[in-house]
Order: sequence, then C-alpha cells, then structure tokens
Amino acid sequence: MRGGERAAVRPLTAGDDLAAISRIYAESWRTAYRGLIPQSYLDRLRDDAWLPMLRSRPQDSLVLELDGVPVGTACCCAAREEARRGWGEIVSLYLLPACRFRGLGSLLLWSAVERLRGQGLERIYLWVLENNQPAPALL
Repeated sequence: MRGGERAAVRPLTAGDDLAAISRIYAESWRTAYRGLIPQSYLDRLRDDAWLPMLRSRPQDSLVLELDGVPVGTACCCAAREEARRGWGEIVSLYLLPACRFRGLGSLLLWSAVERLRGQGLERIYLWVLENNQPAPALL
C-alpha cells in the first residue's frame, strides 16, 4: 500500500454497489487473463456478468476498500466439491488492475482464510490457471 491509504476488508452486503463489484471482476479478468484466455472472449466480457452470482449469494463475498472505494473482492465458502467436504474454498480473488502488486491481494487472501477458519474450515484450497503467474505469488 502507499503511505496514507486505508485498506479495509469487510463482508459484502446486498445493499452494496454490486455493479461496482462486478466491474472489479470484469476489469481483472481482462488484464489478468490476457494471453491465457482467448482475447475474443475477454473482449466480449460484460461488466455486469457477475451480478447474478453476487445477488444470489452476497454472504459468500468480501470486499476490499481502499479509502472507502471498492477495489477488490473475494468469494469464499465451504467447498463446492463433494470430495473436499469439510474444506473451505476460495472461489475467486480479484483486484482492480491499478491496485495489483501492492500487498492488497495478500490482505484480501488472508481475510478470506480467516473467514473460512472462523467457520471451522481449517483446510482450504483455491484453483488458479496454470500460467497465471501472479496468483501463486500470493501464497
């Protein structure tokens, strides 16, 4: 983080600006997955593509605010895979491109881990694309 900035992670609520959170996903995908996912798909991504997910389960998401402005989000819940029953899963973790590589991703990741552990889920996993180099650096 830069000097004087205040970062805070909190649960997402249904009353939050879900469109702004969906835009974080879209902008992140367009940057992070360039060269990993076909560009034609990234070019067609709509800013509101994540709204249905956010509306249906806001309680699974966290929002990272920098000076009160949403700049990152993570989705975490009990594992969705039957083989990992009793585990926690970090489904997604995204930051606005301008906020990457400043320690904010680590803050968001560890907030998600704490949240899952608070639910009694000690074993936690997440999936990353094989060539997504910045993602494993968070661990």
